[in-house]
Amino acid sequence: SERELLDFYENFKNGYKKSETRDFAALILDPENIKKNIQVTRSQINEYFNANLDSFNISETRELYQFFFNDKATADNFFNDSYQLGFNELLTKYSQTKEQSYLGSVGKDEILDFEVADAAFNMIEGEFGEPIDGMLGNSVLYLEKINPGKVPTVDDVAAEIQDEIQIQEAIDLVEMLYFEIEDDLLNGSSIEEASAKHQIETQYFKKIDINGKNIQNDVVEEINHQELIQKIFSSEIGDFIEVHDTENGYIWVDLNSINQPYIKSFAEVRDLVTTDMIKKRKNDKESEIIKQLDIGLINNQIQELIDSYQIEIKKSEPFSRLSPIREFSEDFNDRILSANINEVIIGKSENNILVGKVVEIFPIKQAEPERDQKFINNIDLQMRNDLFEQYLVSLEDNYTVKLYQENIDRLFNTQSQ
Repeated sequence: SERELLDFYENFKNGYKKSETRDFAALILDPENIKKNIQVTRSQINEYFNANLDSFNISETRELYQFFFNDKATADNFFNDSYQLGFNELLTKYSQTKEQSYLGSVGKDEILDFEVADAAFNMIEGEFGEPIDGMLGNSVLYLEKINPGKVPTVDDVAAEIQDEIQIQEAIDLVEMLYFEIEDDLLNGSSIEEASAKHQIETQYFKKIDINGKNIQNDVVEEINHQELIQKIFSSEIGDFIEVHDTENGYIWVDLNSINQPYIKSFAEVRDLVTTDMIKKRKNDKESEIIKQLDIGLINNQIQELIDSYQIEIKKSEPFSRLSPIREFSEDFNDRILSANINEVIIGKSENNILVGKVVEIFPIKQAEPERDQKFINNIDLQMRNDLFEQYLVSLEDNYTVKLYQENIDRLFNTQSQ
């Protein structure tokens, strides 16, 4: 009710406080702001059109479907049935869908598979193409519509060309105007006077907070530069604020007012209060349910919990960090595996609450290495080699030992057999 909303607002109105805001004037110099003052003649438009004719040509595109099949035989059957069945009936028979098979309106150079591209641009509108064994497998194309290419006239693209010429000239003009505006401001001109002189509209911004947001809590894109906002909030009225460089130009600002923090009226935030009150009630109810689940699980009151809250309680299969439960988040798996026996763990996702209790902990089993016959043979061979080497070393102390290659070969041939 309205009374409940007002009571909630009164209890939590400090949460609806608007932080300090500032009002300021800005001269924004960028190509978009000054291009409208640049005059473009018809001869410039014609010259640009003739020099860039190829860039204005509109290539032919085709609206295509590509249906994939596991083998060529099925693709052949699909193609043959296309003569007998309607489009939708054909797709139903072969479990195909329009949505998953639609390639869109594509140009020939946009199709990476050359064989598919050649086939697509040699088809007739409304026809199925013969099966293709292409880069991605067996498929059949369907051409729904041909969008013919077009060579526009200069009149067709005059507005586009004018905008492009204005932008290019404005980009060159920005740097020249920057120095002129800097000189004007250093000589005592205000931002408004400099703006008027160079035919750039002064922009006024009111109640902007330190995040660059307005009173509606929307980001103001024209001044969405954190460094600039920091300069404004680090200044007092009358301070000189250094020009701010943007990607395409410059911004000068003049601080007009500092607005102290205040609590927004109920009328301003009524919708937000409604949302917050509903959210709080939901959270309070969830907290109470979680508390009761916690108590019930600790006391093993499983059936009582099921009956009271109409919930499902399951016992999981054993799991570990190497083999976690996929339905659980990594954090929830980790918390369960770090918990002690009978400990209750609570997790919450966007739509669900998950409450778990550790009922059994299995000790870690040390896996014995596999010792097949090959493993045993390798160990035996290594031991024989080590013993033979030790024997040779003992002989060297008392005898002069000579080793012959044929004997070594015979020895290792015997061991390898």
